Amino acid sequence: MYNIMSQSMVPHITLTIDKISNFKWRERVKKPPSIGLPKMRKLEVVSPVPADIDIANSVAPLHISEIAKQLNLSPDHYDLYGKYKAKVLLPVIDELEGREDGYYVVVGGITPTPLGEGKSTTTVGLCQALGAFLDKKVVTCLRQPSQGPTFGIKGGAAGGGYSQVIPMDEFNLHLTGDIHAITAANNLLAAAIDARMFHESTQSDKALFNRLCPADKEGKRKFSAIMFRRLEKLGITCTKPEDLTPEEVTKFARLDIDPASITWRRVMDVNDRFLRKISVGQGPDEKGMVRETAFDISVASEIMAVLALTTSLADMRERLGKMVVGNSKAGDPVTADDLGLGGALTVLMKDAINPTLMQTLEGTPVFVHAGPFANIAHGNSSIIADKIALKLVGPGGFVITEAGFGSDIGTEKFMNIKCRYSGLKPHCAIIVATIRALKMHGGGPQVVAGRPLDHAYLTENVPLVEAGCVNLARHIANTKAYGVNVVVAVNMFSTDTEAEINAVRSASLAAGAFDAVLCTHHAHGGKGAWRERVKKPPSIGLPKMRKLEVVSPVPADIDIANSVAPLHISEIAKQLNLSPDHYDLYGKYKAKVLLPVIDELEGREDGYYVVVGGITPTPLGEGKSTTTVGLCQALGAFLDKKVVTCLRQPSQGPTFGIKGGAAGGGYSQVIPMDEFNLHLTGDIHAITAANNLLAAAIDARMFHESTQSDKALFNRLCPADKEGKRKFSAIMFRRLEKLGITCTKPEDLTPEEVTKFARLDIDPASITWRRVMDVNDRFLRKISVGQGPDEKGMVRETAFDISVASEIMAVLALTTSLADMRERLGKMVVGNSKAGDPVTADDLGLGGALTVLMKDAINPTLMQTLEGTPVFVHAGPFANIAHGNSSIIADKIALKLVGPGGFVITEAGFGSDIGTEKFMNIKCRYSGLKPHCAIIVATIRALKMHGGGPQVVAGRPLDHAYLTENVPLVEAGCVNLARHIANTKAYGVNVVVAVNMFSTDTEAEINAVRSASLAAGAFDAVLCTHHAHGGKGAVDLGIAVQKACESVTQPLKFLYPLDSSIKEKIEAIARSYGASGVDYSEQAEKQIEMYTKQGFSNLPICMAKTQYSFSDNASAKGAPSGFVLPIRDVRGSIGAGFIYPLVGTMSTMPGLPTRPCFYDIDLDTATGRVIGLS
Repeated sequence: MYNIMSQSMVPHITLTIDKISNFKWRERVKKPPSIGLPKMRKLEVVSPVPADIDIANSVAPLHISEIAKQLNLSPDHYDLYGKYKAKVLLPVIDELEGREDGYYVVVGGITPTPLGEGKSTTTVGLCQALGAFLDKKVVTCLRQPSQGPTFGIKGGAAGGGYSQVIPMDEFNLHLTGDIHAITAANNLLAAAIDARMFHESTQSDKALFNRLCPADKEGKRKFSAIMFRRLEKLGITCTKPEDLTPEEVTKFARLDIDPASITWRRVMDVNDRFLRKISVGQGPDEKGMVRETAFDISVASEIMAVLALTTSLADMRERLGKMVVGNSKAGDPVTADDLGLGGALTVLMKDAINPTLMQTLEGTPVFVHAGPFANIAHGNSSIIADKIALKLVGPGGFVITEAGFGSDIGTEKFMNIKCRYSGLKPHCAIIVATIRALKMHGGGPQVVAGRPLDHAYLTENVPLVEAGCVNLARHIANTKAYGVNVVVAVNMFSTDTEAEINAVRSASLAAGAFDAVLCTHHAHGGKGAWRERVKKPPSIGLPKMRKLEVVSPVPADIDIANSVAPLHISEIAKQLNLSPDHYDLYGKYKAKVLLPVIDELEGREDGYYVVVGGITPTPLGEGKSTTTVGLCQALGAFLDKKVVTCLRQPSQGPTFGIKGGAAGGGYSQVIPMDEFNLHLTGDIHAITAANNLLAAAIDARMFHESTQSDKALFNRLCPADKEGKRKFSAIMFRRLEKLGITCTKPEDLTPEEVTKFARLDIDPASITWRRVMDVNDRFLRKISVGQGPDEKGMVRETAFDISVASEIMAVLALTTSLADMRERLGKMVVGNSKAGDPVTADDLGLGGALTVLMKDAINPTLMQTLEGTPVFVHAGPFANIAHGNSSIIADKIALKLVGPGGFVITEAGFGSDIGTEKFMNIKCRYSGLKPHCAIIVATIRALKMHGGGPQVVAGRPLDHAYLTENVPLVEAGCVNLARHIANTKAYGVNVVVAVNMFSTDTEAEINAVRSASLAAGAFDAVLCTHHAHGGKGAVDLGIAVQKACESVTQPLKFLYPLDSSIKEKIEAIARSYGASGVDYSEQAEKQIEMYTKQGFSNLPICMAKTQYSFSDNASAKGAPSGFVLPIRDVRGSIGAGFIYPLVGTMSTMPGLPTRPCFYDIDLDTATGRVIGLS
């Protein structure tokens, strides 16, 4: 184990860290964008050579994607680790199978001084020469350095001078976590050794065996897969535990490790002399099992050597399992597989098997992979890195790999170990020599690290050099014996003379070297010819806001979307002061903003909060999403305000059905439009998976309860562990608490409690949870399940809903944290027991698993508008049966990011009677947020319809009445708008009406709407042309909204208190619709009574009704009043946190029309662009 020397590097590192944080960061900020720079970089060298870190920091690294491009690697071939590192994925080697390799060169050295002779520097310098000056495809393959020497006395291992790997700090510190993975795996194995010895010392053979092979739910024992490796090793042919003889049980169960034979030691990636010898097992629970052991440095772990020599994932699994940790007392080797750990170690190492891609100062590619100790291990980088590199450079290219220490150690092990396992043959071997080292071998004074060199090394002494060449000659002869040509690289120092260099060259050729070459790469890098290349415009660094060039008539939405090149999403993130640590990229134009951002911004004042609703719409929609986007473009791109748009994620059902997409329209859209509407970042897919897992669990539970006794069911729910003991899993304590059972051990439950706990006794007729699919499919609106012969007659009717109708979507939209989401998911009620008690996801043991499936979906997706303003897309609950708003989390993060004076514009589904009402009474209750302004979007078209105009039908041409001026019809229809204004004002917010203009609207009609709006109490009413003109067409709306936000004075007023009864809350909402009363069906009365009895009456109400009227009758336009609102049924989304009464019949699975939208949607295979999406 290394120790930190008195003359440590730590003080120097402490000083240079300040330089790193100050100097390097400024340089990187000032430099031109790294993406799009020339592939190879010309260095401007100075003399004397500056410190390594100063040189490294003087050069802005290329983005690692540019390095990958040199090797024809696509983004699918690697995973980014920040901007300057990437993990090249193992399947690349399979894709390149059959391609001819490049030239393979190993770099060794003469026997070195303690100062080192610049072998890594020579390796890097050679690659810079080949790639940057000789136009060869080249990859450098280096070992990963340990952090021990980095903070000890040796320093880093990135090369030096003008021949380095950069970023130097990232190369030397952490890299991509491989050494951390090795440390974790190594120490898990070490812990397993001691634990196994302890357990074997305290248990009988039978008890040990039974715990190694515990009984399953059916009381049967079986061997795990890894145990068959041990059985085979022992020559035991039985495949069932019960078939083993007592002698075989003993042989199998007891490793009987001899403590004195143990060679496996714990590791740590730090120099610490106090860990060179320690005692473990001194605690009172270890029962006198004290033993002496030690720590090694992490790179000395055999797991590091395994990583370096493995050729595939399967090969690594075998090698890890075969690692010998010691011997049994009978002298037999004990392996990781004997300890049952080979598979687990492989899991810990599965990412470390992928080599890390970096770059040299001159922009040539570097693979950094594995870093085995060159003394006790073979001291070479990985076979996998070399093999991938050889395929990537191809015929005529070069792979230069370094071997540790002198050729007697590194090159010898390279040839006899690495090449045996790899099957590769090197074409050339380099031996790095210095005049300094040769003088030492010729009899010069001792060279000591940290001490000044003796005068003999600083003045010419040819005889001393010639005498020392005996060392070089042996290295040449030994290396030549492998059948390779040997080139001597004389790494020159400023004190070396021509005569000394000539002496080395002569001796080298006399010893059989192919050539001997003077090298000055430390001082000059890869010095030679270089060529300028035309610079491509960088994709990062475009203007923050984009000014649109609009045309008339307005093109199709998809054509507009495709006409604008989106900014890289990192540029959008910068507008919000989000660093790359705050988000995960999903391609170039989407990112998931990570939940911890909200904690970092805690205490920061919020911006203004604006909700966008609408009047009662026509089936064509009135452009609410378009208005939301256009307003944000106006605020951000024209009024210089910080702004975030918050939208729901659209379902793919309507996208391919009749409605089309939901990205806005015209010149007010979210882009890329196709990515917004199709898949996005997978949230709906996650919801679908989670929803359907729960649905399957319901049926499975009913099946198993119908076929098992109480005791058998209980025993399978709480299976015995290796010690024969049963215990409750963590989630089961939630059910125990719900049942009032205070016992914490399964054996303590009474027979009655066993029955209560084990049997959910779900009433099939009560099940409300249905499977979902994100497609319109009318044939799934009613189905039968359980019809197979194995289900034993458990057929039941059910249905599919569209995915956005899942309660899990509503949970996502209303959750405020990961912990809150976990609670809400667990509390979701799927049906009732036959006794009338609610059955939840936690009762089914599934709340935790659902949270795991949803853990990434909780992060909002960041996108952009056509004019480059930020958009959060998150959650998309059905606006009829759910609350129809985007997520609380997105709004909360956005409000903090825009800060005081900024704006968050969030859209509510359908008309204000549905979306805005639910926004206020449900979303704002759970979020604790208060909106400053509410917008109501209106169109002349919709107002004419409410004034008595002809029916508007999607897919049919508009009646003439909608295309010509008719002010009286508009004025008559304003009763609908007036009611929406009055209802919205009642919440204590200022209301702004946005009149979304169409080309057929006249000034007189618009003036009529403005007059009616102000008369009804609106703060303002503004004409908007954002569909045709983008943000420019919504500037007036932006100004009005700003004034409304600044003028708000009233507190938020809810429509009803939560402690009202379910009926009182329903009736309060009905009155806002204009109803004179409510009529409850028998089923609704029954459900209200049940939910009240179950304790859910204090939840808010989410009315499920048509969006086309204030009433239950979709044909009743305008502002109907005096009607009785019928409540057909009442259901609960208990986890999401609301009760939803069904007003009339509501379909939760749309159907496809005769001619769906998908007829128009296609892909231009020449460009890869989506066409026909609307």
